[in-house]
Amino acid sequence: MEEEMLSFFPGGLRVLLVDDDTKAVRTATATLSTLHYPVVAMYPTASAGLRALSGDNVTDVQAVLCDVHKVVSSGFDFRLVVETELHIPIIYLLSTTEHTVAGEDAEFLNHLLLTATFIVRKPLDSAVMAHLWSVVAWRRCC
Repeated sequence: MEEEMLSFFPGGLRVLLVDDDTKAVRTATATLSTLHYPVVAMYPTASAGLRALSGDNVTDVQAVLCDVHKVVSSGFDFRLVVETELHIPIIYLLSTTEHTVAGEDAEFLNHLLLTATFIVRKPLDSAVMAHLWSVVAWRRCC
């Protein structure tokens, strides 16, 4: 399967990570690097990630892994902007610890999860993440 991935992404699948949990970021970076998915940039907020993707010094990535609660707290649909305008798939990371959301935030979270390209639980599982390249390749083609 690694050969197929490298035929689509010869340098590996370049990933931007949006999460402010330093332990989760360290763990995710280690897991992703073993699968030839280099984490080329990390940002603590969806707004900072969007600036990196759309500024003068654009970060060249093929997928964005983003803690879904960072999007809820940002107040805008990060996935809609990045996937529609920049054509980069967003993969939501869902924490195993409960984040309390209510009212409009709960509705927004439900909307995000229903429209997600792909959702994975934290901490990242290597077996699940090994298939990420095919999700990204499919999303970029279709």
